Amino acid sequence: MPLGSGDPVAVGRYGLLGKLGEGGMGAVYLAQAPDGRQVAIKVIQPELAADQGYRARFRDEVAHARRVASFCTAAVLDHGEDGGRLFLVTEYVDGAPLSEHIKRNGALPSATLHGVAVGVAAALTAIHAAGLVHRDLKPANVLLSISGPRVIDFGIARATGERSGHTKAGFVVGSPGWIAPEQVQTGEVSPASDVFAWGCLVGFAGMGRHPFAGVDPRAASDPLVMAFRAQQHQYDVSAIAEPLRGLLAQALHPDPRMRPTAQQLLLALVGGTEAVPAGQSVPAEPDILAAASQVIDQRWQEDNLPLWTPPNEPLPPVSPPPPIDPKAARRARINTWARRAATLAVIAGLIAGGIAFYDYKHKPSAGAFGKPVKDGEFSFEASPPECDRKIKGVASRQGKLCQVRFTVTNTGLAAHVLDPAYQRLRGPADADESAVMLFKGSAPSAKTKVNVQSVATATSFTGTLLWDVSPGFAPEAVELHTDGTSKGIRLPLS
Repeated sequence: MPLGSGDPVAVGRYGLLGKLGEGGMGAVYLAQAPDGRQVAIKVIQPELAADQGYRARFRDEVAHARRVASFCTAAVLDHGEDGGRLFLVTEYVDGAPLSEHIKRNGALPSATLHGVAVGVAAALTAIHAAGLVHRDLKPANVLLSISGPRVIDFGIARATGERSGHTKAGFVVGSPGWIAPEQVQTGEVSPASDVFAWGCLVGFAGMGRHPFAGVDPRAASDPLVMAFRAQQHQYDVSAIAEPLRGLLAQALHPDPRMRPTAQQLLLALVGGTEAVPAGQSVPAEPDILAAASQVIDQRWQEDNLPLWTPPNEPLPPVSPPPPIDPKAARRARINTWARRAATLAVIAGLIAGGIAFYDYKHKPSAGAFGKPVKDGEFSFEASPPECDRKIKGVASRQGKLCQVRFTVTNTGLAAHVLDPAYQRLRGPADADESAVMLFKGSAPSAKTKVNVQSVATATSFTGTLLWDVSPGFAPEAVELHTDGTSKGIRLPLS
């Protein structure tokens, strides 16, 4: 895309040609180096660049990335600071992100899928050999180029074993749906985390959907559901052919100790086996990468996919337009404005009707306290909220506590995660508060704090929802939801 009014025209000694994308850490530009070649420059957001802790992390990133062999990766070329802007220069890879290709064309055919599996495993082998963990492997960070798949964006990589690094405690780095169960539960990051992401990515590329999404496409947008299914090993890669299916099953194991290494995966892929080698010596890194390069060269273009955009051809000369009749032009303008007015009136009616229909479809169902009411596959029964309560071991930060005792029954065919964040305490003028925790058990002596609760099929959970609200907050209703996409039920106080 072209540069915008707020974009710089140059960074350091690199002239900017266009913007490639933008994310939480900054913008990425296409630039021209002094020697004339094209490069990619990541410019860090000013507020991040002003933070000394982030600067330290950025220096680590550059030092780490320079150690990675540029095999199926984008090589790091330069870094620096220009006017307070930190920047990182990498090799420019002309290709389409795997995420965009799948969105436009669907799942990859077998030869291309095998090439992606080999190329990404080879990239991880090189990354891990440098003592790094990528930590954000996902389809948007894999480019399909004419020479094969390339893994990009080492913006949150850190050395293996640096458990704290420069990341705040309790902060999980990575993209929801593509991080391993141990990252969600304990923050543990290791090469095995990248192997898990490899399994998710290759399954997504081969099926056009996430392995943990199942038959419900809404699940892929719910991080809690995805995390729960990953922990419970509830994946589906049945559409993937062997031997790749067997390797995915091993890579997606919830226990990181049970997953193969990237090098073992690569050896199995090059050898065409269904399992990683057991009791077998693994070739040295240069040898196995050379074998992977041969496999990619042989299979990458077998399917003849439109993975890149051909160069623009020169446009044919345009003939001069015919002379314009002033009277005909005036009549055309009048007719155009009349059509626009009529179209605007129709659109306004459709918008009003659409808003009413949306409110009808998404307005919570009515319910009553003390009576079972169903939302999706959960059946709730709740008591009215009790506010200004003193709860042993819990201190209010905002002013007062409100609690609701409830029982939820899973009437569906699969386990579901009950999240307090989706349970709302409504007040006047649409003010609302989300529950901060669940309590197990209904008796005060049996209360144990939990963040989310898995409810198995045909079972019930009894507990307490807790809200920390301001002193002047007056609850008017309770809204209970199965998940973040459900319609919900509303239990009014009057």
